Amino acid sequence: MSEKKIALPMFFSYFEWAFDDKGPLAEKGEDTYLEESLKSDGSKLSAVEVDKDYFFNGPEGKVGLLDLFDGRKQLIVGHFMFDPSWDKGCPDCSAVADQISDTSLRYLHEQNTSFAYVSRAPLAKIEKYKHSKGWSFPWYSSYDSDYNYDFKATTDEGEMPGGSVFRRKENSIFQINHAETSTN
Repeated sequence: MSEKKIALPMFFSYFEWAFDDKGPLAEKGEDTYLEESLKSDGSKLSAVEVDKDYFFNGPEGKVGLLDLFDGRKQLIVGHFMFDPSWDKGCPDCSAVADQISDTSLRYLHEQNTSFAYVSRAPLAKIEKYKHSKGWSFPWYSSYDSDYNYDFKATTDEGEMPGGSVFRRKENSIFQINHAETSTN
């Protein structure tokens, strides 16, 4: 990823901003929302442009990171711990995933935000486990990708919990980072 960083509002304020239907996304034109939000002073967040192409395997075939936005301006990617050698996903990640309902996904979509999980397990294992749990959220395999390593979802110590938040402007993607925990 490039070293280009942009200041953002404080973390809590960012999520208030992102999901407030009276906030900048509702009031501003689509071309200005990113610039306006990135100009805040006293920021604890930064945006790092993602300049590497990442591809994932999903039910519809191979897709890119931009495809995970599904036409929306924001994307939340959950790092679901599921090592390729495991037969089942992480129990703690599963407990969190149990809370993701179709209603919560619709709410995110109304806020111009998409959500997806990404795991290193092959797609066939993901699909089997997802079906056994009755989940309907999007879930992709990064098995043939550097994504998990580049975004610290997999380290030398193994699989790591967490997530990434992205914004896009046209075809440019920016990862939103806490200033002290940037991926660079």
